[in-house]
Amino acid sequence: MPLARNSLRAAAGLVLLVSAALPTWAAAAAVTAVPLPVPAVVPLATGITYQRQVLPGGEVVHVIRVSPRGLASLDPTVVSGAISSRGDLASATRARTAAGAVASVNGDLFNFGLAYPSGLTITRTAGLVSTPNPLRSALLVAPDGVLALERAALNGSWDPIAADGTGLAPPHNINGIDRPAVHASEYILFNPGYGGTIAPLPVHLPAGASGPTPTTEDSATIAPDHPGPLEPNSAIAGTVIANSSGRSVRIPRSGLVLTGVGAAGASIATSLPVGTRVSLIARIAGITPGTLAIGGGPALVVNGHPTHAAGEGFTPSQLVPRSERTAIGQTSAGTDLLVTAQGPGDGSPGITVPQQADLMARLGARVAIAMDSGGSSQMIVNGTDVMRWSTPRAVSTAIVVRYSGVRITPLSAPISPNNDGVDDRENVPIIVPSPGTLVVTLTASHRAPITLLDQVTPAIPIRVSIDPARLGLPDGTYHLNASLTPLLGPVSSDHRLVVVDRTVGALHTRSFIRNGQPEEQVAFRLWRSAAVTLRVTTRAGRTLRVIRAPRRLSPGPHTIIWNQRIGRAIVTGGADIVVEATTRFGAHGLIARVGLLRPRRPTR
Repeated sequence: MPLARNSLRAAAGLVLLVSAALPTWAAAAAVTAVPLPVPAVVPLATGITYQRQVLPGGEVVHVIRVSPRGLASLDPTVVSGAISSRGDLASATRARTAAGAVASVNGDLFNFGLAYPSGLTITRTAGLVSTPNPLRSALLVAPDGVLALERAALNGSWDPIAADGTGLAPPHNINGIDRPAVHASEYILFNPGYGGTIAPLPVHLPAGASGPTPTTEDSATIAPDHPGPLEPNSAIAGTVIANSSGRSVRIPRSGLVLTGVGAAGASIATSLPVGTRVSLIARIAGITPGTLAIGGGPALVVNGHPTHAAGEGFTPSQLVPRSERTAIGQTSAGTDLLVTAQGPGDGSPGITVPQQADLMARLGARVAIAMDSGGSSQMIVNGTDVMRWSTPRAVSTAIVVRYSGVRITPLSAPISPNNDGVDDRENVPIIVPSPGTLVVTLTASHRAPITLLDQVTPAIPIRVSIDPARLGLPDGTYHLNASLTPLLGPVSSDHRLVVVDRTVGALHTRSFIRNGQPEEQVAFRLWRSAAVTLRVTTRAGRTLRVIRAPRRLSPGPHTIIWNQRIGRAIVTGGADIVVEATTRFGAHGLIARVGLLRPRRPTR
């Protein structure tokens, strides 16, 4: 039930403070710990940070920075695992956590119905999985992490070959990678990155094109001599192991399928019978071995200068409106920038593409490119989309920020070992991306480190228990340290602050009616003297009233009764009661989710 204010006239809100034994009734509300405050710059892993900024015009932007030194990298990714389908970016990022995924943003524009991206995609695991668009920029990620922009074009070919590898006929063009045909006659090469089975697809002829529309596709399934991902500019030799015409074709896990439509299909049927040796190559100028890529556009920053007229075939309706937008760039110092801007979809002003270019230049970008915008614009941090979409759009490709070192998942609240059942202990997830020896310690100043874990572990998330009661830890601030010595690769480490504070506990609430008027009883226990604040908030955290201003209370049980009034109005419906105690360890407390009662007329 939403919060409402009853219009009954009443005296100002009454608050009673009673120091007495705790009541014996059970808790009537779910109780959780008050979360730790979010820092202005949130560390996600060593060298990776997230920051939310509000620009002078009210535009809300989110910025991830990735240091060029360390174990972080940008990884172009097919979200669903298959270029022929779309996927949920948050779920896909969480599923890749064990492999080092820390955060992500959406990638290229895509065909809404058939999912394939508009431009070039080269991933670490699947290789070349989509056709470059020569009119639009693509983002290239070199093996050393340097980012560059390129308008790449496919210049692929195939031809039957003799046993010694010599060609038997003039080469035929390969017109596309992992997409449906867009011309009346062309060759398309499919690899396992397309995803399973190729169904006969309609040919998407350009508007106004004339001529008959092909209704069948002919294909040859090829077993490469050396299976592996399809790499640009790398010749592949193999043998035709199956032919098909007008039927669905399954792509072998380590094979390729060459498909033709129209006259191209007839050529495949006559030139590539089963047993034929064939050579293929997907040439893309400007792509060096080991380079990864993701399509996008338009270019936003070139040589440190914003560009407002990159062209690239985009329409004014795509560039001019204020909208949610995503961009990726890199500074001259090598720091990667992943930036999203909120937009009208969540009540923010949004930005135009020229404003997006200026923003990336102000952030220090040497080079930057736009990704898909509007409902596709997403940024996943700690498994959650900071763009706050209620129903995020499924997308085709993404850039995932990966960290190949050990990583401690941050604690959201202090550990409060006062035996009230709320955060008395904590099992902290530690991400281990590669097998090795993991050592986890807990350290306080002037104390010897406590070893919580020292063992050889596989590449799986590990949960380490911190139980202050069992470990005999007094209240205070501790450093949780994790060090991983992998079987292969460099040693990595991570650390987090851990706060132990048992000051406030045993929070219970009860709603009741007295003489027809509602009251809320709040009971809690202090384990040490503290300045205590009580307030009532909306479920979203907005303060409605401070029930008790900061006041120092002694150790022991305390009960406060509030008559649900804010001025002359009675507050009803769903709300949160927050009890916060401030000591030398900081301001920590508990939240009770309550349902505030409505007044009742006395019965006669």
